[in-house]
Amino acid sequence: MKLLTLNTHSWMEEKQVEKLDILCDAIITEGYDLISLQEVNQTIKEESIDASHLQDYQASTFDNQIKKDNFAWLLQQKLAAKGFHYNWTWEPSHIGYDMYDEGLAFLSRCPIQNIQTFYASQSTDYTDYKSRKVLGIQVKDTWYFNLHLGWWNDEREAFADQWTACEAHFSVLSGSIFLLGDLNNPAQSSDEGYSLVTKNWLDTYLLASKRDNGYTIQKQIDGWSDNHEPLRIDFIFTNKPIQVHYSEVIFNGKNYPIISDHFGISIDWES
Repeated sequence: MKLLTLNTHSWMEEKQVEKLDILCDAIITEGYDLISLQEVNQTIKEESIDASHLQDYQASTFDNQIKKDNFAWLLQQKLAAKGFHYNWTWEPSHIGYDMYDEGLAFLSRCPIQNIQTFYASQSTDYTDYKSRKVLGIQVKDTWYFNLHLGWWNDEREAFADQWTACEAHFSVLSGSIFLLGDLNNPAQSSDEGYSLVTKNWLDTYLLASKRDNGYTIQKQIDGWSDNHEPLRIDFIFTNKPIQVHYSEVIFNGKNYPIISDHFGISIDWES
Protein backbone atom coordinates (compact mmCIF):
# COMPACT_ATOMS: atom_id res chain seq x y z
CA MET A 1 0.00 0.00 0.00
CA LYS A 2 1.38 3.38 -0.98
CA LEU A 3 0.95 6.39 1.31
CA LEU A 4 1.76 10.08 0.79
CA THR A 5 1.83 12.96 3.26
CA LEU A 6 2.39 16.59 2.26
CA ASN A 7 2.01 20.00 3.86
CA THR A 8 0.62 21.74 0.77
CA HIS A 9 0.98 25.41 1.85
CA SER A 10 -1.94 25.84 -0.50
CA TRP A 11 -2.80 29.19 -2.07
CA MET A 12 0.37 30.60 -0.49
CA GLU A 13 2.50 29.35 -3.38
CA GLU A 14 3.45 31.08 -6.60
CA LYS A 15 2.09 29.35 -9.71
CA GLN A 16 -0.32 27.47 -7.44
CA VAL A 17 -2.50 26.01 -10.21
CA GLU A 18 0.56 24.68 -12.01
CA LYS A 19 1.75 23.08 -8.78
CA LEU A 20 -1.69 21.58 -8.20
CA ASP A 21 -1.41 19.94 -11.63
CA ILE A 22 2.04 18.56 -10.71
CA LEU A 23 0.58 17.05 -7.53
CA CYS A 24 -2.31 15.52 -9.47
CA ASP A 25 -0.04 13.98 -12.11
CA ALA A 26 2.34 12.59 -9.48
CA ILE A 27 -0.54 10.93 -7.62
CA ILE A 28 -1.63 9.26 -10.85
CA THR A 29 1.89 8.19 -11.80
CA GLU A 30 2.79 6.85 -8.36
CA GLY A 31 -0.61 5.29 -7.71
CA TYR A 32 -1.00 6.36 -4.09
CA ASP A 33 -3.69 4.51 -2.17
CA LEU A 34 -4.05 7.10 0.58
CA ILE A 35 -2.99 10.75 0.72
CA SER A 36 -2.73 12.95 3.81
CA LEU A 37 -2.56 16.72 3.26
CA GLN A 38 -1.99 19.59 5.70
CA GLU A 39 -2.52 23.35 5.28
CA VAL A 40 -5.39 22.60 2.93
CA ASN A 41 -6.93 26.02 2.47
CA GLN A 42 -10.03 27.64 1.05
CA THR A 43 -10.82 31.35 0.93
CA ILE A 44 -13.32 32.28 3.63
CA LYS A 45 -15.17 34.71 1.35
CA GLU A 46 -15.45 32.27 -1.57
CA GLU A 47 -18.85 30.81 -2.48
CA SER A 48 -19.80 27.39 -1.14
CA ILE A 49 -20.22 24.39 -3.41
CA ASP A 50 -23.68 22.87 -3.70
CA ALA A 51 -23.73 19.47 -1.99
CA SER A 52 -24.86 17.81 -5.23
CA HIS A 53 -21.43 18.55 -6.71
CA LEU A 54 -19.46 16.98 -3.87
CA GLN A 55 -19.01 13.54 -5.38
CA ASP A 56 -17.09 11.03 -3.27
CA TYR A 57 -16.98 13.50 -0.36
CA GLN A 58 -17.66 12.30 3.17
CA ALA A 59 -18.16 15.07 5.72
CA SER A 60 -16.61 14.85 9.17
CA THR A 61 -19.34 17.14 10.51
CA PHE A 62 -22.61 18.23 8.94
CA ASP A 63 -21.80 21.95 8.96
CA ASN A 64 -18.46 21.96 7.12
CA GLN A 65 -18.81 24.25 4.11
CA ILE A 66 -16.69 23.36 1.08
CA LYS A 67 -15.83 26.47 -0.93
CA LYS A 68 -15.17 26.63 -4.66
CA ASP A 69 -11.41 27.06 -4.16
CA ASN A 70 -11.01 24.29 -1.57
CA PHE A 71 -7.62 22.84 -2.47
CA ALA A 72 -8.59 19.23 -1.73
CA TRP A 73 -11.80 19.48 -3.75
CA LEU A 74 -9.97 20.90 -6.75
CA LEU A 75 -7.39 18.11 -6.51
CA GLN A 76 -10.09 15.45 -6.29
CA GLN A 77 -11.88 16.98 -9.27
CA LYS A 78 -8.70 16.98 -11.38
CA LEU A 79 -8.05 13.34 -10.50
CA ALA A 80 -11.64 12.34 -11.30
CA ALA A 81 -11.46 14.14 -14.67
CA LYS A 82 -8.55 11.86 -15.54
CA GLY A 83 -10.40 8.73 -14.47
CA PHE A 84 -8.94 8.36 -10.97
CA HIS A 85 -11.59 8.39 -8.26
CA TYR A 86 -10.72 9.11 -4.65
CA ASN A 87 -12.99 9.27 -1.63
CA TRP A 88 -12.12 12.33 0.40
CA THR A 89 -12.78 14.40 3.49
CA TRP A 90 -11.62 17.77 4.85
CA GLU A 91 -11.66 19.27 8.33
CA PRO A 92 -10.90 22.95 9.10
CA SER A 93 -8.79 23.76 12.17
CA HIS A 94 -8.53 27.55 12.25
CA ILE A 95 -8.37 30.76 10.25
CA GLY A 96 -5.03 31.10 8.48
CA TYR A 97 -3.47 34.39 7.39
CA ASP A 98 -6.74 36.20 8.16
CA MET A 99 -8.35 34.96 4.95
CA TYR A 100 -8.38 31.15 4.77
CA ASP A 101 -10.17 28.26 6.37
CA GLU A 102 -7.08 26.14 7.01
CA GLY A 103 -7.49 22.44 7.54
CA LEU A 104 -6.54 18.83 6.94
CA ALA A 105 -7.62 16.48 4.16
CA PHE A 106 -7.50 12.81 3.24
CA LEU A 107 -7.97 11.23 -0.16
CA SER A 108 -8.45 7.46 -0.29
CA ARG A 109 -8.92 5.04 -3.16
CA CYS A 110 -10.78 2.72 -0.79
CA PRO A 111 -14.08 3.59 0.91
CA ILE A 112 -13.85 5.56 4.15
CA GLN A 113 -15.49 3.50 6.90
CA ASN A 114 -15.40 6.05 9.72
CA ILE A 115 -14.14 9.55 10.47
CA GLN A 116 -12.91 11.02 13.75
CA THR A 117 -11.80 14.54 14.65
CA PHE A 118 -10.56 16.03 17.89
CA TYR A 119 -8.54 18.98 19.15
CA ALA A 120 -4.93 18.28 20.07
CA SER A 121 -4.57 21.87 21.25
CA GLN A 122 -5.99 23.39 24.40
CA SER A 123 -7.31 26.24 22.26
CA THR A 124 -10.50 25.55 20.36
CA ASP A 125 -10.87 29.14 19.17
CA TYR A 126 -11.31 29.07 15.40
CA THR A 127 -9.71 32.52 15.07
CA ASP A 128 -6.55 31.29 16.85
CA TYR A 129 -3.98 29.92 14.40
CA LYS A 130 -2.59 27.74 17.18
CA SER A 131 -5.84 25.76 17.41
CA ARG A 132 -4.92 22.33 16.08
CA LYS A 133 -7.36 19.60 15.12
CA VAL A 134 -6.50 16.01 14.23
CA LEU A 135 -8.41 14.23 11.44
CA GLY A 136 -8.69 10.44 11.36
CA ILE A 137 -10.21 8.05 8.84
CA GLN A 138 -10.69 4.31 9.02
CA VAL A 139 -9.94 2.45 5.79
CA LYS A 140 -9.99 -1.35 5.52
CA ASP A 141 -10.18 -1.52 9.34
CA THR A 142 -6.97 0.51 9.77
CA TRP A 143 -6.96 4.00 11.30
CA TYR A 144 -4.98 6.81 9.66
CA PHE A 145 -4.59 10.12 11.49
CA ASN A 146 -3.57 13.40 9.87
CA LEU A 147 -1.60 15.72 12.18
CA HIS A 148 -0.24 19.25 12.00
CA LEU A 149 0.98 19.97 15.52
CA GLY A 150 2.73 22.79 17.37
CA TRP A 151 6.34 23.49 18.29
CA TRP A 152 8.24 21.93 21.16
CA ASN A 153 8.98 25.15 23.04
CA ASP A 154 5.76 27.04 22.34
CA GLU A 155 4.86 28.87 25.56
CA ARG A 156 1.10 28.63 24.99
CA GLU A 157 0.58 25.46 22.96
CA ALA A 158 3.55 23.20 23.64
CA PHE A 159 3.94 20.07 21.56
CA ALA A 160 4.19 17.84 24.65
CA ASP A 161 0.71 18.86 25.79
CA GLN A 162 -0.74 18.32 22.33
CA TRP A 163 0.90 14.92 22.12
CA THR A 164 -0.59 13.93 25.47
CA ALA A 165 -4.04 14.73 24.06
CA CYS A 166 -3.29 12.66 20.95
CA GLU A 167 -2.03 9.67 22.93
CA ALA A 168 -5.16 9.69 25.09
CA HIS A 169 -7.27 9.44 21.94
CA PHE A 170 -5.16 6.81 20.20
CA SER A 171 -4.89 4.61 23.29
CA VAL A 172 -8.56 3.59 23.19
CA LEU A 173 -8.33 2.31 19.61
CA SER A 174 -7.43 -1.23 18.65
CA GLY A 175 -5.66 -2.59 15.60
CA SER A 176 -3.21 -0.92 13.25
CA ILE A 177 -2.84 2.87 13.33
CA PHE A 178 -0.80 5.22 11.14
CA LEU A 179 0.06 8.83 11.92
CA LEU A 180 0.91 11.07 8.96
CA GLY A 181 1.84 14.72 8.81
CA ASP A 182 3.83 17.73 9.89
CA LEU A 183 4.88 17.45 13.54
CA ASN A 184 7.00 20.64 13.63
CA ASN A 185 9.56 18.66 15.64
CA PRO A 186 12.79 17.64 13.91
CA ALA A 187 14.04 14.08 14.14
CA GLN A 188 17.52 15.54 14.74
CA SER A 189 16.52 17.21 18.03
CA SER A 190 17.11 14.87 20.96
CA ASP A 191 14.80 14.78 24.00
CA GLU A 192 12.10 16.77 22.23
CA GLY A 193 8.99 15.91 20.23
CA TYR A 194 10.46 13.20 18.03
CA SER A 195 11.90 11.38 21.04
CA LEU A 196 8.54 11.63 22.78
CA VAL A 197 6.62 10.16 19.82
CA THR A 198 9.06 7.32 19.17
CA LYS A 199 8.77 6.01 22.71
CA ASN A 200 5.65 4.16 21.57
CA TRP A 201 5.50 4.66 17.79
CA LEU A 202 7.64 3.30 14.98
CA ASP A 203 9.07 5.66 12.37
CA THR A 204 8.43 4.06 8.98
CA TYR A 205 11.51 5.87 7.66
CA LEU A 206 13.66 3.69 9.92
CA LEU A 207 11.66 0.55 9.07
CA ALA A 208 12.19 1.03 5.32
CA SER A 209 14.44 -1.37 3.42
CA LYS A 210 15.34 1.55 1.15
CA ARG A 211 15.36 5.21 2.15
CA ASP A 212 16.90 8.58 1.28
CA ASN A 213 17.95 11.43 3.61
CA GLY A 214 14.34 12.06 4.67
CA TYR A 215 14.68 15.87 4.81
CA THR A 216 11.41 17.69 4.22
CA ILE A 217 12.50 21.32 4.68
CA GLN A 218 15.78 22.83 3.53
CA LYS A 219 15.64 26.46 4.66
CA GLN A 220 13.71 29.09 6.58
CA ILE A 221 9.96 28.72 6.13
CA ASP A 222 6.87 29.88 8.05
CA GLY A 223 7.35 28.74 11.63
CA TRP A 224 11.05 28.03 11.09
CA SER A 225 12.45 31.51 10.37
CA ASP A 226 15.70 30.80 12.25
CA ASN A 227 16.40 27.49 10.57
CA HIS A 228 19.70 27.08 8.68
CA GLU A 229 19.88 23.33 8.04
CA PRO A 230 17.84 20.58 6.40
CA LEU A 231 15.28 19.08 8.80
CA ARG A 232 13.12 15.99 8.90
CA ILE A 233 9.83 17.23 10.38
CA ASP A 234 7.23 15.40 8.26
CA PHE A 235 6.65 11.77 9.13
CA ILE A 236 4.66 8.58 8.82
CA PHE A 237 4.51 6.58 12.07
CA THR A 238 2.85 3.27 12.87
CA ASN A 239 1.99 1.44 16.08
CA LYS A 240 2.94 -2.04 14.83
CA PRO A 241 6.00 -3.47 13.07
CA ILE A 242 5.41 -3.61 9.32
CA GLN A 243 7.45 -4.30 6.22
CA VAL A 244 8.23 -1.01 4.48
CA HIS A 245 9.71 -1.43 1.01
CA TYR A 246 10.84 2.19 0.76
CA SER A 247 10.50 5.64 2.27
CA GLU A 248 11.29 8.55 -0.01
CA VAL A 249 11.08 12.31 -0.14
CA ILE A 250 8.95 13.63 -3.00
CA PHE A 251 8.42 17.10 -4.49
CA ASN A 252 11.97 18.11 -3.54
CA GLY A 253 13.23 19.22 -6.96
CA LYS A 254 14.89 15.86 -7.61
CA ASN A 255 11.94 13.55 -7.19
CA TYR A 256 9.31 15.74 -8.90
CA PRO A 257 9.38 19.57 -8.83
CA ILE A 258 9.04 21.53 -5.59
CA ILE A 259 5.37 22.45 -5.04
CA SER A 260 5.32 23.64 -1.41
CA ASP A 261 7.59 25.00 1.32
CA HIS A 262 7.60 21.41 2.63
CA PHE A 263 8.61 18.32 0.68
CA GLY A 264 6.38 15.25 0.86
CA ILE A 265 7.03 11.79 2.30
CA SER A 266 5.85 8.61 0.61
CA ILE A 267 6.14 4.99 1.65
CA ASP A 268 5.22 1.64 0.16
CA TRP A 269 4.42 -0.96 2.80
CA GLU A 270 3.23 -4.56 2.78
CA SER A 271 -0.42 -4.42 3.77
